This record gives sequence, structure tokens and C-alpha cells, in this order.
Amino acid sequence: MISEQKKNEIVSAIVAERSLLGSMNKVANKLGINAGTISHNLMKSENWHNVSEKMWTGIAADLGISLVNRGWNIAQTNNLKIMHRTLADAQREALFMAVSEKAGSGKTSSIADFVAKDQNSSVYSLQCEEWSRKGFLIRLAKEVGVEAGKYDSAEDITEGIVRFFKQRAKDCSPLLILDEADKLKPAAKRFLIPLYNRLEDEIGLVCCGTENLEKEIKNGVRKAEKGYDEIDSRLGRNFVHLVGSLRSDVELICQANGITERDTVDRIFTKCKPITKSINGKFVECVEDVRAVKRAIKAEKLRLANAA
Repeated sequence: MISEQKKNEIVSAIVAERSLLGSMNKVANKLGINAGTISHNLMKSENWHNVSEKMWTGIAADLGISLVNRGWNIAQTNNLKIMHRTLADAQREALFMAVSEKAGSGKTSSIADFVAKDQNSSVYSLQCEEWSRKGFLIRLAKEVGVEAGKYDSAEDITEGIVRFFKQRAKDCSPLLILDEADKLKPAAKRFLIPLYNRLEDEIGLVCCGTENLEKEIKNGVRKAEKGYDEIDSRLGRNFVHLVGSLRSDVELICQANGITERDTVDRIFTKCKPITKSINGKFVECVEDVRAVKRAIKAEKLRLANAA
């Protein structure tokens, strides 16, 4: 059963979404529910009994709210700082940029942290899947509260998305983040071209993905495949890369999650099989997959709990 505390958190998130999207009607479009349900039931605690557990759960999922506290804390690692700086630069200067790095490097958690710290209701994030162009447009429209259905044309949906961002650009500096953008089908990736053409200097956009994002686009340019040179051009023909988790980063992650003993930190770092790589002309050891660090920390905490 969902607690009142979580319900209050969901309601607060709805209020934040209203600021982000510009109206409660757009919030309703995003959540796929009636605006009256929001105003008459969700926003009034005395009427919460009229809202089913299924609806609460669905709304929480759409707003990215976890109903279970896993107790994991984000640390200010080098990778997180690079991600935050990239996202902030793109937003401030209305740039289209791309981050291409191996899975498990902390891109998604860094994005979530950046979105959570958005004080100006101006950051929009979409986690992509293997969508066609039409499927991608429908999901992006839903994310920003623009009405779009399977019978609407791609052109009409595009117009609605562009109109939304142009309106928001009058009040703030919008940033659109496309996480796991490497999963998008080529036709969906080509949507970046008209988006840039229509919104240049009005919004920032950052495409994030695995190393396949850069590989696919650069190969597409080399083979003169449709749209790839234009995509590469609009992304500045440059891809931001991350550095991995250094020994100092692993220590910060451990400390943020309750492990402070140096020997334990060293054991976790070694367990994660660090590699040697050159960073700014200096050879250092680093862990490429931060998920391995997370698993090692949780295993250590379980070991300590079982030993107690």
C-alpha cells in the first residue's frame, strides 16, 4: 500500500511538472489521465480515497518516482562532473551536443541528478528505446505534455513539439536530454535535423549513449548514408567522453554509501578489476563500469550485516 508520504511526494512532483510543462492540462496529457482527476482528487488529500492504487503506481512510474527506497546515494565523481558540465554548457549556450561512453559509466544516474537539481523547470529528459521515428515522436510529445496519437501525422506531432519548446524558450533556457539515444532507429535519429533547424539558438539538446552512438554516426558519415553527415554537423562533430571511476571516485562512492574504512575501499576498488588508461597524458587506474562498484559496495554491506 502506498504511504501518505509517497502520495505527498507524487503530488509535489505533479506541481513541479506543471511548472515544467506550463499547464495542468499538459501534465494530464503526459500522465494519460483527466485533468479533473488531478485537480479534484490528486490535489486534495481528502479525496485520495477516490484514486486507485494502480493509478498512484502508474503516475509514480511516469514521474520517475520510486515507491521503494533502495538507499543509494550519488557521489560527486569525475564522470558526474563531466556530465553536469556538458549538460549545463548545452543549456546555457543552446548547443546540440553528444556524450558517447561505455555502458555503466554513470551517464543515466548523472542525468537523473542533474534533472533533480533543476531549479528553473527547464530540463526535459527522455530515456529512449528502439523506437521508429513515429514512435519516438509520440513518446517525446507525451514527455512534454503535447497531445499526440498514432493517427496523427509525424509532421503534426513535430509541429506540436516545436511549438512547445518555442513557447518555453520565451521564459527559460530549455534543455532536452535524450538518454540511450544510440537505441533509436536511424529515421528517429534524423529527427535531430528538423529539430535543430527549427529550434537553433532556442534550446539545448544532449544525446547520450554508449560508444555505439559515436560509432554509428561516424560510420554513417563515412559511408555517406542518409542524414548522418547532417546529424554529425548539428552535434558539433564532437563526442564527449568520460574518464571512468578513479580510486578517488570509488572512495567518494563508498563514503556516500556508508563505507569509510580505507582497507575496505581498496578491496572494493581491486574487486572491480580496474584498468590502466592514459588521462591527460598520465597513466592511472580506473574502473570503467560503475555498476560493478555499486554491486561490490552492496555485497560488502551484506557481508557486514550478516557478520553482525
